Amino acid sequence: MKKFAVPAMIAVLLLFLEASGASALEPDLDESLFADMDDQNTAEVVPDPLIFLNRAIFQFNDKVYFWGLKPAARGYRSVVPLLARQGLSNFFFNLGFPLRLVGALSQGKWLGVRDETVIFLVNTTIGCLGFARPAQKEFCLTSPDEDLGQSLGCYGLNEGFYLVLPFMGPSTGRDALGALGDWFLDPVHYVKPGTLSAGVSLLDTVNTVSFRIGDY
Repeated sequence: MKKFAVPAMIAVLLLFLEASGASALEPDLDESLFADMDDQNTAEVVPDPLIFLNRAIFQFNDKVYFWGLKPAARGYRSVVPLLARQGLSNFFFNLGFPLRLVGALSQGKWLGVRDETVIFLVNTTIGCLGFARPAQKEFCLTSPDEDLGQSLGCYGLNEGFYLVLPFMGPSTGRDALGALGDWFLDPVHYVKPGTLSAGVSLLDTVNTVSFRIGDY
């Protein structure tokens, strides 16, 4: 609602000035304020045919977060130093190299492919398996945020329907399909035994949440 407050106040003020004979004043309006409103009105509407199922899964995710994940992240943050948590975050981000690389490749973003490859090689070697990020800090390289859901959209597949996924949260049919492909590209899921793989994934999740507790 805050996006609409400023344009609405400006519009009311102009009407008041015109009615009071002060319409000679022609202030320079920031058209981007009204462009935001137009974007809101023309945004694609995603249908929600599974509304009752989505609400049930949302309630489930809500309980998992507030009863399990949030307390665990608080305890984890209280005992694990910030430097160690940041290093783990960097390490897991580096492991996501295959997802971003295939996402960039499938969309023909060759500069992204180049940058992602260089970042991975530099951080894996100089950055000690990715625990440090010299490629970003010293060489000012940026990693493209790509996934298979974006690739499907690039090839014309629309959003489909709204979908709330267990543990993962809000998504769409297209992004859920892309997430399935991303799952197979995630190296963590190939760790054996399966319990160890699940534990590593949980560590990644808790470590990530520890940086933004309360950002729900």
